[in-house]
Amino acid sequence: YLKKRQACIRLQSAVRLYLMQKQLHLWTQAAIKIQSMFRMHRLRRQYLEIHFAAVIIQRGFRAYREGVYQRQNFLRVKEAVISLQAMYKGYSVRNMIKLQHKIATKIQAAFRGHASRVKYLAMQKAVIAIQRWYRSCKVGRQERLKYLKIRTAAIILQAAVRGLFAREKLKIQHKAAVTVQTAVRRFRAQRQFEMLKDAALTVQHHFKAKLMGRKERQIYLKMRQSAMTLQAAYKGMIARKEFSRK
Repeated sequence: YLKKRQACIRLQSAVRLYLMQKQLHLWTQAAIKIQSMFRMHRLRRQYLEIHFAAVIIQRGFRAYREGVYQRQNFLRVKEAVISLQAMYKGYSVRNMIKLQHKIATKIQAAFRGHASRVKYLAMQKAVIAIQRWYRSCKVGRQERLKYLKIRTAAIILQAAVRGLFAREKLKIQHKAAVTVQTAVRRFRAQRQFEMLKDAALTVQHHFKAKLMGRKERQIYLKMRQSAMTLQAAYKGMIARKEFSRK
């Protein structure tokens, strides 16, 4: 039986090796085919990109050359137009300057007469304004002295009243602050006590849970050891029975 079994295993391994080699050959041929197609596609794509770039460069160069030619023509025409414009503008400016000179002379004469009249009227108004200002300053100084005396008396009275109100308010605020501080300190003490109490209970629960976990683990290890011993005995018995049958 063992010889037949060994022969079958060798035959199966030989057949599996043959099938695997055949499958590997097919995969190799397929991979080579895919690689060749991919390389051909990549080369064609590179060629098309280079061709497209060359076409774009040619178009750009032709457009640049045509632009240079058109710009040279444009510059020639522009220089000619500028020369004609300069000549016409010079003639027009000379005529305009002559006319403006005549008009400016008349305007200056009229303006000087008008400026003299305006200056005289302004000086007259300034003198009147200065007189009014001096009179108003004199009256205002007297009224200001009266106002300052009344204001000083009112400030002294307001300071006395505000001092009285401030002292009363300070007493009330002091009493309120003492009451609030007492309440806050009592609340903080109660809160700290509750936190310490909760922390102590939490520690006790964790400690008890840890002790129970240790006990349960010891029981589990003992049961596991017993189960492993029973399993080993049962497996040994079955092995001895099979061996005795053979």
